[in-house]
Amino acid sequence: MSDYIQLDKTSLPDGNLLALYKQDGEFVLEYNGLELMSTNFTCSEQMLADLGCVDLLEGTATRPEHPRVLIAPPQTRPDRRPDKKSLNKQIPINNAARF
Repeated sequence: MSDYIQLDKTSLPDGNLLALYKQDGEFVLEYNGLELMSTNFTCSEQMLADLGCVDLLEGTATRPEHPRVLIAPPQTRPDRRPDKKSLNKQIPINNAARF
């Protein structure tokens, strides 16, 4: 296992610290020393998907007649990029935040 290397850090206007680390080819974003997101920890992406799709759920007054969701493929890991066939796959909106 290689060293945990701090790539960058910044103090936010409210005094909190945001830092980016790298170890063994993986990246970790920390907020005040707590892991916020990382290459292998996808909970934050799931939460963003849930929040982004909340108005699109069936029965929601804000749901458009034909909702559409654009999901960009990962750019940092070539081994995780979907093929072109899967990019064109239609995902039902009720499952969009859970795939």
